[in-house]
Amino acid sequence: MPAGLPPTEGALLVSAQVALKSVQDAGLIPGEDTVVVGAGVIGLMVTRILLLHGFGVTVLGTRSMGLGVAQEAGATVIDVTRGGLPDNGLPADSGPGVDVVIDTSGAPEALEGALRLLRPHGRLVVTSFHGALPVSLSLGAEFHHNALEIVSSQFDWGCGTGSRRWDLERLRVTAERLLAAGIGRGLVTHELDPWVPDVSYRVVREHPGIGYAFTYGREERA
Repeated sequence: MPAGLPPTEGALLVSAQVALKSVQDAGLIPGEDTVVVGAGVIGLMVTRILLLHGFGVTVLGTRSMGLGVAQEAGATVIDVTRGGLPDNGLPADSGPGVDVVIDTSGAPEALEGALRLLRPHGRLVVTSFHGALPVSLSLGAEFHHNALEIVSSQFDWGCGTGSRRWDLERLRVTAERLLAAGIGRGLVTHELDPWVPDVSYRVVREHPGIGYAFTYGREERA
């Protein structure tokens, strides 16, 4: 647990490392813009890291609470549940598309749309882990004609794409510093009691939030 952080923020250390690795894999340079797909814990951490470093960010999501956090941080937000998006999924004045899309949504169907958000030679960073879920992805159309790139982001295997200056320890230390700077603040919206799972699961079902954490160390139960 990182020293000096509230437990609900320190518990997000692994998520912060995932978010940091995603930003490294994006390979952005100053002046480039990105879309973050997903307004959950990792998507919001990615958004905050990008904003801290001066990049323009548009967040696409379905969670009104998460989109509110992203907007408060300074990102442009689009609630995709309301529909009405242009063909490229972005506002009409956004130009030919963005340089990078970082997908944190966990939804296989989001990947196809993400490719349509990119400008030629753009990069799609896939942070989501889809496990055994089948993913249907067309490698014709925009992917082929616009010479797009798809990158899998996985911090367990090392650090930023092409970087030999980073190891996992440096990634962890940097993630701790980013947490201290506030990238995880307010993202755990519900604390759950592991000893009463029926109540905890009902909270998850009936009280939408951003992040949920089990809180241990309370009164011991037999």
